Amino acid sequence: MVLKLGEIEEFDDEEVEDVIPIMSGNDVEKPIEINDGDVLGVLPLKNMVLFPGVLLNVTVSRPHSQRMVVTAYNQDKLLAVCCQKKKDISSPTSKDLYNLGTAARVIRAMQMPDGSVMIILEGIDRIEVTEFMETKQNMFRAKIRVFNEVFPQVGDKEFLAVVSSLKEQAVKIVQNSGNFSIDAAMTLRSITNPPTLVNYICVNFGLSIADKQKLLGVESIQQRALKLLELLNHEVHMLEMKAEIQSKTNEEINKNQREWYLQHQLETIQKELGDTSEDTVRQMKKRAKNKKWNNEIKALFEDEVKKLQQMSTHSPEYATEQNYIDLLLDLPWNEYTEDNYDIHNAQKVLDEDHYGMEKVKERIVEYLAVLKQKGDMKSPIICLYGPPGVGKTSLGKSVARALGRKYARISLGGLHDEAEIRGHRNTYIGTRLLIPSLSWTR
Repeated sequence: MVLKLGEIEEFDDEEVEDVIPIMSGNDVEKPIEINDGDVLGVLPLKNMVLFPGVLLNVTVSRPHSQRMVVTAYNQDKLLAVCCQKKKDISSPTSKDLYNLGTAARVIRAMQMPDGSVMIILEGIDRIEVTEFMETKQNMFRAKIRVFNEVFPQVGDKEFLAVVSSLKEQAVKIVQNSGNFSIDAAMTLRSITNPPTLVNYICVNFGLSIADKQKLLGVESIQQRALKLLELLNHEVHMLEMKAEIQSKTNEEINKNQREWYLQHQLETIQKELGDTSEDTVRQMKKRAKNKKWNNEIKALFEDEVKKLQQMSTHSPEYATEQNYIDLLLDLPWNEYTEDNYDIHNAQKVLDEDHYGMEKVKERIVEYLAVLKQKGDMKSPIICLYGPPGVGKTSLGKSVARALGRKYARISLGGLHDEAEIRGHRNTYIGTRLLIPSLSWTR
């Protein structure tokens, strides 16, 4: 099909579509001769690096590029195909192009309904642009130097082993990435020429432009294959990590959905049975929002609430579990009062509340003075003893009022076992584990 320049309409960008391999290497005769110092038209590609021995479908939309490829097609001339350093540049200059590229010929051109021109390029040889020359029609021409490929010896076992590993890793990427068509793996397996396979993978797989340019700069096909295998191994490792993370995420989502479903069923069953435990749990969670406990206590509370929700209200352990949670909620976690160590104020409060008992009040004031002096809350404990009605409890209230603390009275009358206060062993029936990080204020 021959195209005329007058049939080309103007569009702004260009995109690369499909990549097709052909036989290439030291067993194929070059159809066109190319020499150092030849001047070729330059075709900039935005997001693709062409390698020798590969067919590439390119949709050309820039008007000046259309004129150049049509001329090359009509006159059977070669083009210097160079990649842009940044693909978002609509009108590249010579500074925006890589000097290393590929000499290619246009083996087919077709006029598209939208005014663009689709061409099929065949990579011939690696070239280096030694000088860019811009024409008046915004087209580039370039003086080039040819870099011939260095092929391994036919039957080289090391090279064949590397190519076999390349094919395996490439098939893994095709199967796991989801960015390739169904026929991509079949295309890989159908390529029998090792150099062609290396160049095909360089073009067609998701490598960065910088990596592809580095691979194009490698003169030896065998060394290029080794560097390519390293990049593919990294890509396969990344895909495996992504798949593992995705699998864990899906498992967690399925677990959460299952727990929500079972919990919803449990709530429905409890409502049908007239169980009011959900209201109790709801009130407990509401109270817990205002608590200033640490993450460890918070996690303990949530675990205990889950246990309570799973119990029947008729179970003997239900009341024990509920009392334990109520204790967690009743304790003043990280709530402190600021102590008033004014000795004169303490003496005044003690004198106002009690007549006499000078020795006792003097002793209390001395202990408060020790607390004020040391400032570490490690003073001895005062023990008041005597018959009922002599003022032991009221003295305790006066000390709390003098310090500005809250007062709580715990009656121990009738207790004969210190375990009622200190706690039983963990294996004792009905006991609970100690609460972690529990601290009491005196």
